[in-house]
Amino acid sequence: MDGITPYQSVNKIRLVTAASLFDGHDATINIMRRILQSTGAEVIHLGHNRSVEEIVNCAIQEDVQGIALTSYQGGHMEYFKYMYDLLQERGAGHIKIFGGGGGVFLPDEITELQAYGICKIYSPDDGRKMGLQGMINHMMQECDFSLTEREIGAGADKVKQIARLISAAEQDKYIPTPVPRTSLRIPVLGITGTGGSGKSSLVDEIVRRYLLHTDKTLAIISVDPSKRKTGGALLGDRIRMNAINSPRIYMRSLATRQANLALSKYVQEAIDICKAAGYDMVIVETSGIGQSDTMITDYCDLSLYVMTPEFGAATQLEKIDMLDFADLVALNKFDKRGALDAIRDVRKQYKRNHMLFDAKDDELPVYGTMASQFNDPGMNTLFAALMRTVKDKTGVSLLKNKVADDEQKSESEKIYIIPPDRIRYLAEIAESSVAYTNWVNEQCRIAQQLFQINGTIETLKGQTTVNSTESNKRMSDGLTDIYRHLEEHLHPDCRRLLKEWPETVARYKADNFIYKVRDKEIRQPLHYLSLSQLKVPKVALPKYEAWGDVLRWLLTENVPGEFPYAAGVFPLKREGEDPTRMFAGEGGPERTNKRFHYVSLGQPAHRLSTAFDSVTLYGEDPHTRPDIYGKIGNSGVSIATLDDAKKLYSGFDLCHPSTSVSMTINGPAPMLLGFFMNAAIDQQCEKYITENNLQHLVEAKFKEMYDDKGLQRPVYGASPKPSPEERALKPAVSGKRGFETADLAFWEILKANSRDNRKNPTDAETVLWQRFRNNQIGFKIRRQHAIDGYIADFVCIPKGLVIEIDGGYHQLTTEQDEVRTRVLNGEGFDVIRFDNDEVLNNTEQVIQKITEVLNKQPDRKVLSSGEDLGEAFSTGALPPGNNGLGLMLLGLTGDQVLPADVYEKIKAQAISAVRGTVQADILKEDQAQNTCIFSTEFALRMMGDIQQYFIQEKVRNFYSVSISGYHIAEAGANPITQLAFTLANGFTYVEYYLSRGMHIDDFAPNLSFFFSNGIDPEYAVIGRVARRIWAKAIKNKYKGNDRSQKLKYHIQTSGRSLHAQEIDFNDIRTTLQALYAIYDNCNSLHTNAYDEAITTPTEESVRRAMAIQLIINRELGLAKNENPIQGAFIIEELTDLVEEAVLAEFKAINDRGGVLGAMETMYQRSKIQEESLYYETLKHNGEYPIIGVNTFLNKKGSPTIVPAEVIRATEQEKQAQIHNLDQFHQRNQHKAESLLKQLQVTAISGGNIFNSLMEVCKYCSLGQISHALYEVGGQYRRNM
Repeated sequence: MDGITPYQSVNKIRLVTAASLFDGHDATINIMRRILQSTGAEVIHLGHNRSVEEIVNCAIQEDVQGIALTSYQGGHMEYFKYMYDLLQERGAGHIKIFGGGGGVFLPDEITELQAYGICKIYSPDDGRKMGLQGMINHMMQECDFSLTEREIGAGADKVKQIARLISAAEQDKYIPTPVPRTSLRIPVLGITGTGGSGKSSLVDEIVRRYLLHTDKTLAIISVDPSKRKTGGALLGDRIRMNAINSPRIYMRSLATRQANLALSKYVQEAIDICKAAGYDMVIVETSGIGQSDTMITDYCDLSLYVMTPEFGAATQLEKIDMLDFADLVALNKFDKRGALDAIRDVRKQYKRNHMLFDAKDDELPVYGTMASQFNDPGMNTLFAALMRTVKDKTGVSLLKNKVADDEQKSESEKIYIIPPDRIRYLAEIAESSVAYTNWVNEQCRIAQQLFQINGTIETLKGQTTVNSTESNKRMSDGLTDIYRHLEEHLHPDCRRLLKEWPETVARYKADNFIYKVRDKEIRQPLHYLSLSQLKVPKVALPKYEAWGDVLRWLLTENVPGEFPYAAGVFPLKREGEDPTRMFAGEGGPERTNKRFHYVSLGQPAHRLSTAFDSVTLYGEDPHTRPDIYGKIGNSGVSIATLDDAKKLYSGFDLCHPSTSVSMTINGPAPMLLGFFMNAAIDQQCEKYITENNLQHLVEAKFKEMYDDKGLQRPVYGASPKPSPEERALKPAVSGKRGFETADLAFWEILKANSRDNRKNPTDAETVLWQRFRNNQIGFKIRRQHAIDGYIADFVCIPKGLVIEIDGGYHQLTTEQDEVRTRVLNGEGFDVIRFDNDEVLNNTEQVIQKITEVLNKQPDRKVLSSGEDLGEAFSTGALPPGNNGLGLMLLGLTGDQVLPADVYEKIKAQAISAVRGTVQADILKEDQAQNTCIFSTEFALRMMGDIQQYFIQEKVRNFYSVSISGYHIAEAGANPITQLAFTLANGFTYVEYYLSRGMHIDDFAPNLSFFFSNGIDPEYAVIGRVARRIWAKAIKNKYKGNDRSQKLKYHIQTSGRSLHAQEIDFNDIRTTLQALYAIYDNCNSLHTNAYDEAITTPTEESVRRAMAIQLIINRELGLAKNENPIQGAFIIEELTDLVEEAVLAEFKAINDRGGVLGAMETMYQRSKIQEESLYYETLKHNGEYPIIGVNTFLNKKGSPTIVPAEVIRATEQEKQAQIHNLDQFHQRNQHKAESLLKQLQVTAISGGNIFNSLMEVCKYCSLGQISHALYEVGGQYRRNM
C-alpha cells in the first residue's frame, strides 16, 4: 500500500483500536486496524463510542503496547489527556497512545497533546506525506518493545499481574507455579462452534446473566486465529460484548499464533493463571472450528457447542464431533428460516450419539437461542441449564438465588419486526411499480389509438362531397364501433383524467388558484408579474394535444399536488414561508436559542433545525468526567432535561402555525421528543396563566417547591448561580454622596429586610414582571437587583431608574423609604414608587406611567450597576426577538399549577397543533451513522410506540420519524444508493407499523424524509423519483389515501462536498445544490455554511448560507415558477433511469432477506464503504475533478485551510449544564426513582413506553432514562 514496505517487527505487537466516546465515525479506524493486522499486529478492536475507562481497562487486561484512536466529535483534548493520566495512574504508562481525526485536531492542539505525553497525533499533512502504510509503520516501530522485559512494579494490582503473566506465557517465559488445591474446584467452561455462529454475543449474554444471578468473579479467555501469511490477528470478540466492563470480570484475547488450530498453545497456562488469581469461573472461547475439531474438551470441565440452523442436510450432523462431546448445545440465531426443523434434527442426532432414544426433546441439553435478542427466553433457559450442569459436573454452586422456573423452561421466540410472510415486501413494491408502468403504457397506447380514430372520424365528417358522403358514413360507423370497443378497455380513471384535462388547463390559466387543505380554503395567485410586466405562470402545463401524450403526462408526472406527485405534493408553495430550515446547535441551550433567534429575525416563519452535542446524541447526561466533559456542548447543543428544552426553544411559540422544529436525534429520540412536547404544552399553560391573571399560582408553587425547601430556582442564563445562602450581600459603605451617619442603621435594617423577602415577590411584583419580561414597555428591566447590598424590586440600568412597590410583604416606614431614596440617589439612581394595590387594580395605568418616565429619562451612567441576583422569575439576558415565552414555568410543569381538567385540555390542544419533525431513524443509524444506543428491536418498538401515541392523541402536524438518507450519503453512498436505502427503510417502517395493527392512513402522514443534495446529475431528480415511487406503492400496494401518498422531504446541501481547500468555492457548490432542491420542490431546505469544512459556522457564514436560499426564492426569476424542470427531456430521462436503478436495488435488498436481513450481513454498510472508496479514489487521482481541490489550484497550491480559532462550548457553559443538572436531580429525587421503575414496568409489560415517557421526562434527566431503559430493553451491540 502506498508503495511502502510494511514494517517487520522484532516483537509481537498488540494494540487496542477504537473510536472515542460518543463518536460513531468508525470507517477510518477500521481501515487503520486492517492495515495494522496486515503489518503483523494483533489488534483488539473495540469499535465506536468507547469511553476512556473502557479502553484503559481493556489495554491493561490485554497487556498491549499501544492504543490507536480516532476522534471526530470534539472534546479530544480532554479525552486524550484523561487517557494518558489514567494509564499513568494505573501504572501502565508504557502503553503508547496514537490518535487522529482529520482536521478536527488543530496544529497547536497536536503540539500540546504530544508535549503532554501522547506519542503521536496524525494530521492530514502526515497522511499526505507518510501515506497510510507509513503511519502504520511509525506506529508499529514505536510499539516494538518486549512487554516481559518491563517491570510492572511491586504494587501492581491483580489484573496487571495476570495480564503480564499471560504475556510471559505467550513468550515461553512463564514459570508455572503450583495451582492451589482450592483452584482445582474452579469450573472451566469451554465454548466452541463454527465461525459466525454468534459465540461472542452468546458469551456476552451469559456474562450479563452471570453478573445478575451470582456475586462471583469470572475470567474469559477468548481465542482468535492468526493470519498465516502476516502473523497479524483480529481479536474482535470484545466489540460484541457490553457486559464485561465490570470489576468482577477479567477478559484476555489470545491469537492462536499457529495455523489451522482453534486454540492458542498457551491456553492451559492462561487458565492456570486465572485460577491461581482466584476467579470463581473461567470461560474459554475458541475461534471458529471445523466439523472434526474437539480440542476444547482437553481444557475444560464442561463444554458448550454453538451452531446455527444453517448446517446443511441433516447428514452433516453425523460429521460434527462436538455433538459427541458437548455437555450443552446452543442452536443460535434461532430466528433463521428452518430453525424448528434444524433443532429437531440436532436433537435426533444427539439422541443417537448418546444412546438416549427414549429421552424427551425437552430433556435434552439442546437449546434454541437468539443471543442478539435482549432477554431472550432461550438464553435464559440455556443459562439456567448451564449453571445446573456446572454444579452437577464440578460440585460448585455459583448462583446466589435460584433462576426462576419460567426462565428454565422457556423456548426462544423471535420478536419479529417484519412478519415472515411479509419478508418479500420490497420485491412486491418493485413488481407493483413495474406493473403500474406496464399498465400506463397500455392505457396510453389505447388513448393514442382513440385519439387517432377520433381524428379520423372528425376528418371524415368534414368531407362534404356528394360522391364521398355515403362511403365516409360507412367508414365513420366502422371506426365508431372500433372506438367504442377500444374505449371499453380504457380505465375509467383515465377517461376521467382526459375528460377533465381541458378544465385543468383552464383552471391554471385563471388569476387565482383555489384549493382546500383540511377543509380550509386556500386562495393563491397563479402568476408572477415580472419587471417587464410579463405574467409568469407559477405552474406551466404541457401543450400536448394527443390523448396518449396527455395521459402519459398525467399518469407519470401530473400537476403539483396530484398523483403521482412528481412535481410536488402540494398544489402551490406556501406563501410567506420560504422552505428555509437552518441547522443550529452549540454550547448550552441559551447560546443555541440566541442563534435560533438570529436566523429567524425578520422571517415570517420560524423553521428551526436542532443539532445536539454528542453527549445528548448518545443519551447521556453532562458530567465532570473528562471524556464526557470535553464533549459537552461541542458540535451541537447540550440538552439533558425538560428545563434545557424550555430554554432552547424559549421565545418561539411552538404551537403557532408558522413555527416548525426539526430535531436531529436518533437513539434517544423518544426522550428528546418527550422534552419537546412537554415544553410546548407548558408554553400553552403559560399563555393560559397570563391570559387569566393566574401568576400568583405560579409564585405560590415556586415558594412551595423551591423557597420553602431551600432550593435554587432555575434561571435562563449560562452562568451557574449559587444559592442565596452561598452568596454574601455587599456591605454598605459610608461616606458616599447623600449619606448621613444616622442612615447607616436604617440601611442595615433595609438590607436585612430585603434578604428575608427577596425570594417572596408580592402579587403586584409578579404582575409587573410578566409585563416587563414580555418586553411590553420596550426597555430591559432587571428583577431582584442588588445595589450596594440592598435588593431593589426592579431596575432599569441604562436609565438609572429604580421601580419600587410599597406595601404587601414589604412594610417600611416613611423614614426608611426616605433613607432608601437618598442612598439610591447617591448611587446615581432615580426612584419611582407604586403602592401594591395600585399595581393590582390599575395595572395598565402603572405600565403606561413607567413607560412615560423611561422615555423621558435620559441615558445616564450610574455609580454602581449593582448585581443581578437572578432569583425570582429571572430570565437572564434574553436575545433579540425572545419575548420570554416558555420561561415562566422553568422548573415547574403546567400540571403542578393548573387544575387537571384544564391542563389535560391544554395538553391535547398543544400536541395536536405543534409542528415539526424528530429524526428517530434507527435503521439508518445501524447502517451508516452509529448513534444507536438501544438494541435494534427495542429501539424500533419505541418508534412504534411514538407513532401509536400520535394516532391515539391525534398528533397530525408532527412527523414521528424523518427517514434519513442524508447520513447515508455523508457516509459515502452515491445518490441512487442513498435514495434506495432510504426508501427501503421507509417501507420497512410501513410494514412494521402495519404488523402492529396500525392503519396505513393513520400513520403514513406522520412519516417524512430527509435527503442530501450533492452535485451529481441524479440529485436533480432525487425528490421527484422519491415522491413517485412512494405514491405508487402507497396507492397501489398499500391502498393508502391521497394524504398518505404524499411524500414530504427535507433537503440539506451536501456536507461531504464542502472542502477545506479554497473554502470560498463551497458557497458556489451549495448554491447549485440548493437550486436542485428548490427546482425539485423540496418541502424544506438547509444550506450549509461555506466554512463548515474547517470550523463551526460563524454568524457571517450562516447569513451567507441563508442568503443563497433567499436570493433563489426571491430574486431568481425562473424560481417564481414552481415546476421549472417538468417537461425537460433530460429530467424525464433521468427520472426514469434513477427510478429503475432504485427498484433494482430493492430487489437486491429483497434477495438478502429485506432491510433487516441485509443489515445482518452488513450489506448496506459494505456498499456504502465501497462507494465511498470509489469516490475518494477518483478524487485522489484526479479523474473526478473538484475545482480548487485537485484541479484549478491557486498559485499557492490551494492548501488546506486551518482555522485560526474553532468555536466550542465555553467552560462557563459546561459548568452551567452540570450545575443545572445537579440542581434538577436534587429537586426531583423524590419522584425520579419511582417514575423510572414505572417506566420499566411499562416496557416489560408491553405497554406504550412513550406514553409513560411523557410523564417521566418532567422529572428525570436524559441519562437517567437511558440507563433505566437499558435494563429492560438492552444496549446496542456493535458490529465489526
